[in-house]
Parts: sequence; structure tokens; C-alpha cells
Amino acid sequence: MTAISKCPRAVSVISGALIAICALLTSGSSLRAENWPARPIKIIVPFAPGGAVDIVARLLQDEMGKTLGTTMIVENRAGGAGVPASEALIHAAPDGYTIAIMSSNYASNAIMQPNLPYDTIKDITPISMVVINTVLILVPADSSIHSLADLVAQAKAKPGTIGYATPGFGTAMNFAGELLRSRANINIVHVPYRGAGPALNDLLGHQVPVAIMGIGPAMPFIAAGNVFHITTTTEKRSKNLPNVPTVAEAGYPGYRFGEWFAMIAPKGLPPDVAAKIHAAFLKAIKSEAVTSKLEKLGLEPTSSTPEELRKFLVSETERIRQIAVEAKMLEKKK
Repeated sequence: MTAISKCPRAVSVISGALIAICALLTSGSSLRAENWPARPIKIIVPFAPGGAVDIVARLLQDEMGKTLGTTMIVENRAGGAGVPASEALIHAAPDGYTIAIMSSNYASNAIMQPNLPYDTIKDITPISMVVINTVLILVPADSSIHSLADLVAQAKAKPGTIGYATPGFGTAMNFAGELLRSRANINIVHVPYRGAGPALNDLLGHQVPVAIMGIGPAMPFIAAGNVFHITTTTEKRSKNLPNVPTVAEAGYPGYRFGEWFAMIAPKGLPPDVAAKIHAAFLKAIKSEAVTSKLEKLGLEPTSSTPEELRKFLVSETERIRQIAVEAKMLEKKK
């Protein structure tokens, strides 16, 4: 029998102390949530300023900041196909002071870069889907290609001679092009650029005959009559260009590949803090100030529950894997 067990009062005192410590530990997250946010919140963006993801983040930054009663700061971590930005998010403290808005690259990186130092599903706290970005197949205004049927016919007549420009390898636009190449059984050549701007410049200069691009960067050139949109690769027609058919409508049922943005946080974020971020996001994304500006850019505001986003990331990653295998994209990368 130990000295402690011989003294009931000592046992009682120690038990009471342990209960108090446990109570403090279990209430810690609640106390943090009650005081949160006590300082500025950082929004990590995996691209340079001025791009679609950056614009969306800055629109949300103001509206969410008003709701949460704090300053929100956009931090651009461009380069590396978004991997450095993802690492910065995943390695951040799960205290609600660091979140990120990622694009489709976040999921495709899990396929195109299988040795990532993190798990794209297990190492995050999902918050919500944010935006659906319509993707267009574009040609110069004076092109002899006026429809998807024209593009397919010319590609079959001269295999390997038609290049299509995108903002980069592994982007949603690259996947859209490779999926079309596979489904239409044509030999078109991917020409990756470092962003939408250079790709569009070369399309206008006729250095490349076709470009696959998000609607945002393309809209000014479409409005000016410099480029022509032959189809959209997304599941639904764009509200901004309602007369432009989808690839599925143009003869390839089941085809779809658009771009999406999602909000995520580090793994282990306290549920009550996650709920506050989610609520602030919902209020912002549904506000007229945000919705009207997004729609002018051709971006479709959306939302989801955290669990819906988690399930989407799982299914979308598997879908991207299947497309990469079907189009032999991993073989091209080697």
C-alpha cells in the first residue's frame, strides 16, 4: 500500500486537481473560440496578384473581415504549381488565423506530383467550395475554326499540327484539353505558358491557333472582338455567354472539365472556429457586393458544407486520376 493510498484526503485532493486540469484542457478550444479572432487572419493564395483566385480572395477579405470583426490579409505564394502555398497552409497552426483559397490545381497536384510531402485530403480542414470558373476554348477572331466540329476536323486532317495554349501544365485547362484529345480521338499538342496573359498574347499574335482559358482573362478580348469562343469545357453554359455550347452539347456527352476554387484550413482547426469561418464566408459569398463583381468576371459563386467539400475533393481527385491515365498525361510528364 502506497503512502498516498493510506491517506484518503490526499487522494481526494489529487483527484480534484486532476479533474480541474482535465476541465481546463477540454475547455481550451472553447475559450480560444470565444476570444477568436483576436488578431488579423491570413488568406493564402497560390498565385500572383491579379489572377482570378487573388481577385476572389480580395473580394472575400473585405466582407468576411467585416463579419468577423478583424482584418484579413491576402498573402500571395505563387509558383511551384501551388505546392509551396499548400505546404504553408498545411504547416500553419490550426488556430483559425491561416486559411487558403485553392484552385483545381490543389487536387491535380496529388496526381501529377505523387510524392507530395502532404496528403491533400487528410492534412486539411475543409471549409467550403467558393467559385466555379467557366473554361473556354478560344481561337483568334479571323480563324478558320468556327466550331468544335471545325477544330476536330482540322486536327484529324493534320494530326499533331494544332497546338493549344494554356496557363500551364497540370492546370484545369490542360486537363480540359487532354480530355478532349482523348474523347475526340485527335492529336492536338499542349503548349503550356506561365499564366493566362502570355498565352492570350500568343493567341492574338497567331503564334498558337487555339487557347483553353478561364473566362475571366478572356472576357475583355471577347468583348473587343479579338478572339472567338467556340465552346465551353464546363458542365453548364456560362451565364455571361449563354449562346456558347458546352463540349458535351457539341457531340461529346459526359465531357466536363472546369475550374473550381475552394477554401481550406489546416488540419485540427477547432470545430467552433471552423463554423465561424464558414458562416462568415457564406454571408460574404451571398452578398451583393461579392456576387455582382464575381458574375461580371464570369465566375459563378457557390458554397458547400465542409463535409460536402471533403467528399468532393475525394471524388474529384479520383476523377482527375482517371483522366490523367486515359489521356496518358503522366507518361508525357516523364
